[in-house]
Amino acid sequence: QARKEEERLRKKYNKKLDTVKNQVRALEKDLTASVNTQAELRAALEKMAKEKERISNEQKVMEMRFASEIEKRDATILELEGSVLDLRQMIVNKDKVIEEQEEQIERYRTSFRQLMKLGFVVTGNKIKKAGVPLKRLIKNSPSSDNDV
Repeated sequence: QARKEEERLRKKYNKKLDTVKNQVRALEKDLTASVNTQAELRAALEKMAKEKERISNEQKVMEMRFASEIEKRDATILELEGSVLDLRQMIVNKDKVIEEQEEQIERYRTSFRQLMKLGFVVTGNKIKKAGVPLKRLIKNSPSSDNDV
């Protein structure tokens, strides 16, 4: 009976030992899978870190390029604003010149009118002066009716 008991305890022990061994194997498989997963994740993390660094470098390059373009554009804008101010001043100056020339033209027209009036007066006076001797000549000349 002690042998049966020993046999029963041995079976029970072996059964438990097999269960523990199976659990250990399962845990070892899980550990191996975890180690493999950890290695894969580490590799993926390194790959992502490199990708992040590459993207970050590209971003910095793009930011520098855009900053440079913005600086150039700002300089161009300032230059164009200066040109616009210069052109506005030129327009103001040209307008003044045009106004002065129009005033000069008006003065010439006024002077020409005055000159024409004076010319008419002088011509009228000359005609009057030339007409006086003719009037005398006509008055003093014997009439053609008396000769007939």
